[in-house]
Amino acid sequence: MMGRSRPLITAGLHLIAFLLTGFGNIILANAVTRYDETALQQGAPFLLLGIALWLVAGFQRQPHPVHTNPAPDSPQPARPSPWIGLHPFRVIGLVTGLTLSLLALVLNTGNRFTALGLVAWLGSVAVWGMALASFPRQRPRLRWPRPNRTWLLLAAILLIGATFRLYDLPDLPGDMTRDQAENVLDAKTILAGEWRVFFPNNTGREPFQMYATALLAQVPGRTLDFDTVRLLSVIEGLLTLVVIYRLGHEVFQDLSPQYAANFSLLMTFFVATSYWHTVLSRMGLRLVLLPMMTALLLIFLLRALRHNRRNDWLLAGLVLGVSLYTYLAARILPLLLLTAAIIGCLMIARTLRERARYLIHLALAALMAFIVFIPLFGYSLESPDVFWQRISGRLVGEQFEAVYDGTGALVTPAPQQSAGQVFWDNLAQFAGNIRNALLMFNWKGDEAWVNNIPYHPALDILTGTLFLLGAASWVLRLIRQRTAADWLITAAFIIMLIPSALSIAYPTENPSATRMSGTLPLVYLFIAFALFTLMQRLRDALPVAGQILAITAIASSLAVTGLLNADLYFNRYRATYDQSVFPYRDAARTVQDFAAQYGYGNVFIIGGYPAWIHYAVIAIEQGELDWPNGIYDATVVPAFLYSASERTGSYQFNPEAPILFLFAHDDPTASTVLKQWFPSGQETTLQSTPQRVPYVIYQIPALGTSQFAAFIAQQAQ
Repeated sequence: MMGRSRPLITAGLHLIAFLLTGFGNIILANAVTRYDETALQQGAPFLLLGIALWLVAGFQRQPHPVHTNPAPDSPQPARPSPWIGLHPFRVIGLVTGLTLSLLALVLNTGNRFTALGLVAWLGSVAVWGMALASFPRQRPRLRWPRPNRTWLLLAAILLIGATFRLYDLPDLPGDMTRDQAENVLDAKTILAGEWRVFFPNNTGREPFQMYATALLAQVPGRTLDFDTVRLLSVIEGLLTLVVIYRLGHEVFQDLSPQYAANFSLLMTFFVATSYWHTVLSRMGLRLVLLPMMTALLLIFLLRALRHNRRNDWLLAGLVLGVSLYTYLAARILPLLLLTAAIIGCLMIARTLRERARYLIHLALAALMAFIVFIPLFGYSLESPDVFWQRISGRLVGEQFEAVYDGTGALVTPAPQQSAGQVFWDNLAQFAGNIRNALLMFNWKGDEAWVNNIPYHPALDILTGTLFLLGAASWVLRLIRQRTAADWLITAAFIIMLIPSALSIAYPTENPSATRMSGTLPLVYLFIAFALFTLMQRLRDALPVAGQILAITAIASSLAVTGLLNADLYFNRYRATYDQSVFPYRDAARTVQDFAAQYGYGNVFIIGGYPAWIHYAVIAIEQGELDWPNGIYDATVVPAFLYSASERTGSYQFNPEAPILFLFAHDDPTASTVLKQWFPSGQETTLQSTPQRVPYVIYQIPALGTSQFAAFIAQQAQ
């Protein structure tokens, strides 16, 4: 009798644990403020009790029936060393690859891709790949997957994901920010023939997204604007869903194919409807690539770890190399490669020969990554301060950095101070940052309104509950199975917290929903794992009714999380974004109306501290990407006007026409100096809609050529 009732007791304990954890999450979600941790302290006992009860219940039995396939954590039979006994063609390939790599390093100098250098670089990657790869004696036959229930469900999930990412895209986010504008301008330089390896402006950015933006802008019907950069990130977000699906399959290879497929579908759905990933997918920035690159790298590393096949390691190295061109936080990914090799040597390899194969394959993967990295490597040698500027600034503070302008030219040298000592003295902050990073999922999220509803956790109440319980289930899985693959997943989650936690000099920037986005595939893996565990308990306890309950619970969970996340993004995120962003589109219409009469040469944007209005956004909104009238220091207005009068073409300043200055309402200088220089002007504060950021226009009657000349002469004295 006890044996029969045990599944029922286990299922009951899991349900109670779920309810307790959910109640704790509700307490956290209803917090009036997150500046103090009162609500966290109130909800924590319920969270801890729920997790503890979940663990107790989980120890009652195996979580899922293991498939009868041979254990995946067993290396292939020993083979000869992957590089001894070289075929003459392989030797030729290695020599050719080395030559092309050296040419790629030499020809792509000065932060420029040349045509020959680009060919040499891409050729070196291809030649090295063929020279190092292992080729089977029999060619594998290509088999197209047959349409079935799984593929139809995946297509439906992708359609739901596309709806979340495309619905109302022109108006959400409605206005650009500086970062998106910089992407457009960088893509413009690419189309003009300036092929940069690294983009030093805006604290330095990797080039992949800029080249992809330039390419998409060449599609008929598209141009360089906000819509294009947003559409690109939407496409990348949807591709991420496909990679996420494959990652689920790879993680649960040890279970039945149907279980792995169902789990992958569930995991993909949670990401498809994720508020967190929806924000990333619609921002129009390169950071959307980090979840995809992390998941893709893990797929090949899991395969490499389990089977220790050379090609899997090479593909992992290829993905790693490409990832370094995507987003700053991807520079932590080499740790995943090293961790996988260490785990393989310690947990899978049984002989010295097997360990040697892991280390050799690690070296080959690292070599492949370096081959891809060569142009960026060359730039890092040429301009190390620029290349490492963002990272060093987060670690020790920008007061230890050199300052560069938009072209990468040195403006202010770095002071001779011990940044290393400063970092060491503040290392304790790192531990606090790890704690705060972990709290991002359930308690206090990113404070930046661009990335998040300020301080709102990354997960909704339901997925936040499942995340905590899923992490607990994962711990049980580690204890029971002790597989190398599971340890790699665990290590990957911890490693991908580091890019955010390393913000030691600026702890308010942690947690960061963008820098921590490498954890996103793993977070939703834990979420899906918890729900599957709960459903399995119901089926074990009530074989017939439990099946119906499990299906009902899964369907209800998917509906609830979809509705919660839709509300978070399309209502609450929209409200905070619109209240915080500068109303560039409205300002652009004001500028356009004036320019239609008097020309763009007589319109000027003052955007210095603290407003930081980016004039280029207004230029992009009107299709005037070359418009040069952005002033970042109001005190230089006279000199700027004189310089503008010396121009030729459509952007030349005309003293015989009225002048319009536009600036932020809280600019401490612009209004004062303009009234001092041009007392005849008229100042007007504009606000497009309620609760939008206001802005100010200052319109000056035409000065006339003689009066303008006298004004310039007076200022020169």
